[in-house]
Amino acid sequence: MIQNNINNKSNNEEKNEILFWKVIKNIFLFKRITSFLRVHFRFGYYGYYEIKSVKWMIKYKYYSLLKEKIEKGEEGLSFFHYYYQCFKSSKLIVYSIFNVDEPLKSDKSFYRSLFKNYYNYFINELLLNKYECIDSEFILLSSNNNNNNNNKKEKEKEIQTKDQKQLFMDRLIDYDNHVAYSIIVEDYGLYKPTDDDFIYSINQGSFNISLYLISSNQIIINKSNIDKIWKSILFHIDTVSIEINENNNSNKIITCSVNPKIDFLINKLKLQPPSSKIIKSVTDFKLNHSFTDLKLNDLLNSCFSISYLGFSKNQLNNKKKLIEKYKIPFSGYMIPDKVSNEFLTEDYFSLSTDQLQDYKKKFEEFELLGKFIGQIEINWESTTTEMISNLFKMILPFLNNSRSFLIYVYYLAMIKKQNNNNNNNNNNNNNNIQYPKFIISMDERSLIFLNSNINLNKKIKVLNDILNNYRNLVLNDGGSEDSFQISLTLNSIWNEFINYDVNKELMDILFQNFKKFHLTPPQDSSPKSPQMLDYLISIKYFIIINYSNFFNNNIEMLGYFKSMYPLEYQKSLSVFKLGYSIFYNDTIDFVIENITDFKEKLITYYIDHSININSYNNYHSNHYNPDTTTTTNNDIKDINNLDKNEREKCLRIINDPLKLKYYLKEGRLNQLILFNYYENISGDGGNGDGDSGLLDLSEITNEHAIINEICFRTDLKSIETFLSTKDPQRARWVLYYASLHGSLQVFKYIHNNSNHHWIFKDISLLPKEIYHSFIFSFLTDIVKINCSSIKFERSFI
Repeated sequence: MIQNNINNKSNNEEKNEILFWKVIKNIFLFKRITSFLRVHFRFGYYGYYEIKSVKWMIKYKYYSLLKEKIEKGEEGLSFFHYYYQCFKSSKLIVYSIFNVDEPLKSDKSFYRSLFKNYYNYFINELLLNKYECIDSEFILLSSNNNNNNNNKKEKEKEIQTKDQKQLFMDRLIDYDNHVAYSIIVEDYGLYKPTDDDFIYSINQGSFNISLYLISSNQIIINKSNIDKIWKSILFHIDTVSIEINENNNSNKIITCSVNPKIDFLINKLKLQPPSSKIIKSVTDFKLNHSFTDLKLNDLLNSCFSISYLGFSKNQLNNKKKLIEKYKIPFSGYMIPDKVSNEFLTEDYFSLSTDQLQDYKKKFEEFELLGKFIGQIEINWESTTTEMISNLFKMILPFLNNSRSFLIYVYYLAMIKKQNNNNNNNNNNNNNNIQYPKFIISMDERSLIFLNSNINLNKKIKVLNDILNNYRNLVLNDGGSEDSFQISLTLNSIWNEFINYDVNKELMDILFQNFKKFHLTPPQDSSPKSPQMLDYLISIKYFIIINYSNFFNNNIEMLGYFKSMYPLEYQKSLSVFKLGYSIFYNDTIDFVIENITDFKEKLITYYIDHSININSYNNYHSNHYNPDTTTTTNNDIKDINNLDKNEREKCLRIINDPLKLKYYLKEGRLNQLILFNYYENISGDGGNGDGDSGLLDLSEITNEHAIINEICFRTDLKSIETFLSTKDPQRARWVLYYASLHGSLQVFKYIHNNSNHHWIFKDISLLPKEIYHSFIFSFLTDIVKINCSSIKFERSFI
């Protein structure tokens, strides 16, 4: 009975889904349904047919929508995108259709649909280079060529096609998109991978491509190419030339960036380590980790690389010779003599790969591999501490710069086991009595006191010794205990400790030192955690906090502050002014949730940044003091005397969460016209049947924002508002943004409207660069424009 109910329910769900898709795929019914969908404020809302930008769908992760449009083969999709100057794992982040998240990135049917439905764009244009750029002119291969130049052009085409195809395939390797790569190679047979492709994939860290090339037998590693592979990978990018003698011979230096590559080749692909001949050409291995980013797994992998490459204690002896000769073994860092002397006494500790494998199993057992070094408890009664110490001793010869010097300081202060035989010292033998002399700057203190709950007792001792050491230095220089230097040191450490969010015990020690020297802590620090805020309030450090330090950095703290300390919160709020800045989403949400706290401040903020700023300036100069940091009753009374319509509009924004969110996020002087547009345009699902935005062009001071938006939406009614003015500059911007967004409908609208034929007759109004071939083809084939002066700019794939 139960099973029958389950089966019936399943059958009903399948029938409902089939019926749903029948309705959705019926264009008439779909448009009819969406015509009833009206959004009262269009900011952030787009109709189905308004969305043509693939970049936009990827950026905001509308992957289901993207997949549906691609599989349907929707016309007019814009694949154009830019490079963005942000980095992730040393790679540029781009909104490419080949650089999406999983599971879409591994969806073979999706990419097969992409290449099938958009064959002309991806295969003909981008892969096979059917469109070519010669001397900055866009030339269709189907156009008539001068017969005398046929051979020359064919040769240019052959070279350019080869380069373009390689560029296309290299980009797929950059994105590690083995699915799209395999379709080009196997389904279409348009590319034959080489050893260089395999090497490039390893060097880019695109190991999915590497595995595909090996598992599909596209690349076979044997005696003929293994040395080439190892040399190309070990010395890729990290190869630098250094002068070692008068003959200017150059040797090879590698860095720890090779660690994942070596691990992949040896442990995943089961290759033999590089030959002794290759290893002999390596003069040094630089450990260029930053301590703050150093995990135990990173340290272990560097030791594996050292072992695989057969480095020995000769590297340590060479480093010691440099210290004795130049006293500066760490590039960019003037180290104290104490550190140099310590380094000269160090012994090299060598571990075999088998021993390192045993270490790895032990660390995995205690779940330590993924932890940062500074988060690991150091306890010499534990075998793992000795193992970690051995890893540090193994990398000593490969510390080369200021970042690695800090790793050595941490080793000295927190890990190195000391033999304290002087004065019958019975302290725990892992306490390094010299470490205060090593810790001389903020960088070194950050190593020790980040993650202060770890090794707390030792850090308490370190702090006491540092403070005593600084005091003694001042006294030895003839100063006094309340000297300016002591004050600077304490203030610096205080701010650091609040920033590091250290343990209460460490804060107490530091606070007592302030009291001892009759000093007070600085008042401009901002706690990052509730515990630190609790502590600062408990010692009466401050009652009024600076909201500006939290508003876009740690908004959660304001919520905690309000709930736990309402009186202090209100006092702080009274002196806070909402300043001109960019507001992040979580900050905006907090303001909306606590609108009564910020209402009058928002009114003041709105008046300062309203559209009618010019009409308000005279009033502003007579009634508003820019140095005032409080909102008094007189201020509010003055605001109430403003133009009634202006205040009503302000309240209309403040009382509507969606409008307020737009205003705080996007509402700058040159974009507030968009507010009117979003407020007045009705939602029509992108079918062109809705009411246009009520645009008053006399209000617009910067037209880029609004034209960009209406071209993105292909809002033809609003575009008509601009074009009907017969203003050439406005027409030029409409064509530019329509080209940028791939809005072919805008070009068709202009062509089919006799009132706008003047636009295409003036070639100077056309964009200097066209980003979509279907727009270029429309201009040349349908409009019959001579586009020889227009450059076709390919999209980055």
